[in-house]
Amino acid sequence: MWIERTTGVALLAFVTVTAAAEAAPPVDCSDRMDEIAQIVGVEGSAQLRAQWAKHRHFVLHDKPGGSYYAPQPYPKAEDAVLENFRYAYFQKLFDQGPDRLEEPERSIYVGLEEGTIIGVVSKVENWSLSRCSPSRPVPFYHLVRLFSSGGKELARATVMPSGLLGEYAQVTDVASRAWTSFESIEGRVEKMLGRPLRVRRARNVAIDGLPLHCGPLTPCAVFEAEGSTWILDRGALLFEVGPDARRESVLDHRERVRREGAAAQAASWSTPLVTLGFQWVEVALIAEDAELAKLQGLSEGR
Repeated sequence: MWIERTTGVALLAFVTVTAAAEAAPPVDCSDRMDEIAQIVGVEGSAQLRAQWAKHRHFVLHDKPGGSYYAPQPYPKAEDAVLENFRYAYFQKLFDQGPDRLEEPERSIYVGLEEGTIIGVVSKVENWSLSRCSPSRPVPFYHLVRLFSSGGKELARATVMPSGLLGEYAQVTDVASRAWTSFESIEGRVEKMLGRPLRVRRARNVAIDGLPLHCGPLTPCAVFEAEGSTWILDRGALLFEVGPDARRESVLDHRERVRREGAAAQAASWSTPLVTLGFQWVEVALIAEDAELAKLQGLSEGR
């Protein structure tokens, strides 16, 4: 379920997952303001910045019940993120109350009311094209994972930098609960490569581009090692972005897709194009845990 698009009783507990300091992608919005303005259809970067400022003004000044209202606009603390999530859950997603909900959503609703749900908050860097959206920049967001008191993951949600809710969905299968802890990255990579790799600056990142599955609710682990950027997709596929990787601007990519049609959009499994900020970059599949990839459906369509 999606609330803010990119084109009470407190939770029983919250857990903060700490990552590396936020790092900008290889190409950020500020590097491509004129290009973004051209794509959006506004006259220059000044008008684009004005649109972004207007969105911020709406969020800061909206009233309870309004489309842009968040109890804690632009939250920095984890408890403020959770307060915004709870408001959106009860007042926007399921304002009809629990009686009309089917299981397991009804149990999630009641658990949030009674404070038996544990919320885990993780900051995710947004390297998808929505980072530079027409209405406002989205350099990061907070991923909220909801767990029962017994430790079973029940649902996930994204809370935008503004404090507004992004996506919400129940966790229903292995793929939807995919998550790679920072502590496990080096061991998993060594198992896949057959040799150790010194991992630096690990963070959770959302990325566009097939065959990667680094969506808002299931971000990938991205880290630096041996002069390259590495992407660990659901712990099963390991991609490398080398220093000499082929790169393509968003405008050039759109023009090539328009010119070449389906052939340009067909992603190669071994060397797909993905977004690292506001650009497309060719990455290389270096290693694969075939059993885990099959279990998570990552091998489908190959």
